[in-house]
Amino acid sequence: MRRVFCVILMLFPATAQAQTRDGFVPLFNGKDLDGWEVRESKPGDKDKWSAKDNLVIAKPGSGWIGTTKMHGDFILKVEWRIFDGGNSGVFLRVPDVKSKESPSSLGMEIQILDDNAPQYKGKLKPYQYCGGLYHFQGPSKAMFKGAGEWNAYEITCNGDKISVVFNGEKVIDADASKDAVLAKRPKRGFIGLQNHGSGVEFRNVMIKSLDKQQRKTPGGFALCIARYRRAEWVDSGLRFSAELSGSRDGTGRDGHSSGRNRCKPDCCTRSCRPGCRWRP
Repeated sequence: MRRVFCVILMLFPATAQAQTRDGFVPLFNGKDLDGWEVRESKPGDKDKWSAKDNLVIAKPGSGWIGTTKMHGDFILKVEWRIFDGGNSGVFLRVPDVKSKESPSSLGMEIQILDDNAPQYKGKLKPYQYCGGLYHFQGPSKAMFKGAGEWNAYEITCNGDKISVVFNGEKVIDADASKDAVLAKRPKRGFIGLQNHGSGVEFRNVMIKSLDKQQRKTPGGFALCIARYRRAEWVDSGLRFSAELSGSRDGTGRDGHSSGRNRCKPDCCTRSCRPGCRWRP
């Protein structure tokens, strides 16, 4: 069998970050706010946000900080801590519109709150407590560790399904299709972190895309040259390969020579051309 060589040339942005083994990508680089944009409610809100020692820090203020990239279906992991009387939130699928309305009224919000503060305890609607899907559903149980302690959310948005795992316990399991208002909210938008008048800190903000179109197509441009009739490439830190079937003279059934030539991108995806078998 003729040996053929494989070369992968991927053009990634300078800010691209390595993917972890379980497919999560950091949304913060730990050094600055690259990839994020502060949305001001009042002049000076931009100065309230900073990044230091792998923490995203918000001094008391207003407004929110959001990703510059939109996300559709995903799993978001984020650790956070607030202080006495603190109030914040995680915004989801916020549309790109100019509006004075809160992002929680345009997209969705998972509430962050000091549930134990005297001004809140026993005085709010269920969805207003920590872990609640704001405006829609309260958490099934109280999982807040307390002011000054690190807490963790794992938020999944997959089509109409929204779930929240709060410090290891699922507290939200919602179906937007069953609520007339929630069903109208966008299925794609910005992810955001709220500054609601009190200090808040975030760390280990990670995302795993569940978007089908992103899982079908390798990121960036791939120049594939077959090796042992096998195309290989790297997509966001993960290695993929496709076995190319062809005759011994080196000509594949899809018309590609198995020598030094370009494999077209559609042969390096899940929906391969005839003569290719896709395999991660």
